[in-house]
Amino acid sequence: DTAARPAERPKTDVVIAKQPETDAAAPAVAQPTAAPERPEEAKGKTPVVPERDMDAGSSGFVLAGNALRLDGVQFAPVVAHAGDSISGIARRQYGQASYTILDLLKLANPELRDVDVIAAGQTIRLPELGDGFPILNDGSGHYALLVLSTPQQRRATALQHALRSHGFAAAVTTGNVGARKPLYRVVLSGFAGRDEGIGVGRQLQQVFREDARLAQLGE
Repeated sequence: DTAARPAERPKTDVVIAKQPETDAAAPAVAQPTAAPERPEEAKGKTPVVPERDMDAGSSGFVLAGNALRLDGVQFAPVVAHAGDSISGIARRQYGQASYTILDLLKLANPELRDVDVIAAGQTIRLPELGDGFPILNDGSGHYALLVLSTPQQRRATALQHALRSHGFAAAVTTGNVGARKPLYRVVLSGFAGRDEGIGVGRQLQQVFREDARLAQLGE
């Protein structure tokens, strides 16, 4: 079992436009900036969902803002080239570009506002994901396991309820991988330290092996 799950493919895969070649050294390429929306164009669009805790119970874990980080992992820097995209980089590195993987990449690169918008020459930090569920740290001494990131709230809630039926203190929190690209994170939180989270993660892996329905929800 690994943190990488089978791909839950995003709808689009924005590709970087090739930079024009010049004899002189090219200046740093800034990230593209979207043009302001007209009021009539904004109608009917999905509102941006801020990162917040929907159901964290009494753990005190805060999944919001730029404080949330991957804990206890090494990072490998990769420089984006013309024609690259985050999804493409994820497939090359992890064999898939699921929403959980994209969420982890955005957490590892907090300067990214949208995983579909990167520039040639930009350095992307790739977390080295091994066995077990990724551990998150909110910067205030609280830890959590990330079980799944999905754009489907109903699926996240179903997995939360299934985990609770097995005795795990599961919660659903919100995040995003870009503007108007909300995500629902299923987490297990309330750990006093990283080692406790690792232990619970091993227990959860065993439950996933024994419960086919739970494993299907977590794919």
